[in-house]
Amino acid sequence: MGGWRMETFRMLIYVTFPVGSFWLYNQPQFYNKFMDNWTIPNDKKNNELIKKYIEEMNAVKRKKEYEDFLRDQVFFKKFLLA
Repeated sequence: MGGWRMETFRMLIYVTFPVGSFWLYNQPQFYNKFMDNWTIPNDKKNNELIKKYIEEMNAVKRKKEYEDFLRDQVFFKKFLLA
């Protein structure tokens, strides 16, 4: 392996890289450069598609929960009658 100097250098890199990254990416100037022209789109069509998707996912979830409920009911009836 390397010596104590190489291990010290590696430890220095291990400590300074995350701290330096955290410091750099949490600077307001860093975000201002990327977020100047960004706006939230206000599109009714997209809102309707999102609502429709959420309703479909909720319907699938309700159907699965109902099937699980029926399966449990059948299991308990078999368990009680056996």
